[in-house]
Parts: sequence; structure tokens; C-alpha cells
Amino acid sequence: MLCVCSEVTQLVLGARRMPLLRDLAIEAGETRSVEITCLNVLAALSDHPLDIPFAALYLRSAASGELAFSGAVGLDARTREYFGSRAAGSDDALGAAIAEAAAHRMARADGVDVFVK
Repeated sequence: MLCVCSEVTQLVLGARRMPLLRDLAIEAGETRSVEITCLNVLAALSDHPLDIPFAALYLRSAASGELAFSGAVGLDARTREYFGSRAAGSDDALGAAIAEAAAHRMARADGVDVFVK
């Protein structure tokens, strides 16, 4: 008996994730306001729960460099409130993660600000 098998997981995942990338590019590229862009990006993420089951969005303040909670998808109200109430330096793992992200310098790559370790 000959049983031929080929792995297609990467093809299936790629085909499923491509619409998410397209939606993010469209939503982020069409707006001119940071607040509206954040809402549009969160809306695009919420439309793809298989790829992004949950996400929290933080914005870096241009003046102070601190990260501020901007919104979340895939989280219940209590968890969303928890994420929103934590700041860099809070006495828990989330506060430590926010502080670590805030400590990274930003670099410009292809017109996008990215974290650099």
C-alpha cells in the first residue's frame, strides 16, 4: 500500500491570513487621525478571531514616551478594564511587559515605527 501525503497547513494558514493583512493595510492606510486609525485597526483585528483571538493596543505618547492603553479586541469587559488600568511599572507581569515595551527605542522601517531591542 502506498500512502502519499503532503503538508498543506502553511498554505491554508497563508490563505486565511492574507485577508487579515489586506484589511489591516486598507484600514490603516485610509485614515489620517491616530484615534480613528486605532479604531479601524481594532475593527479589522476583531473580524479575524482565528488569527488574532485577542489584542491590546497601546499608543506611545510623543511627549513623554509612555505607553497608554488605546483599546482591545477579544477581551471581556473585566479583562479590558484590567489592561486599561495597568501602566508601565505596575506591580505585576502586565505592567512589567508594558514597561519593557516602553523602554525599547523606536526605529523607522519602510515608513513604519517599530520596536527595536
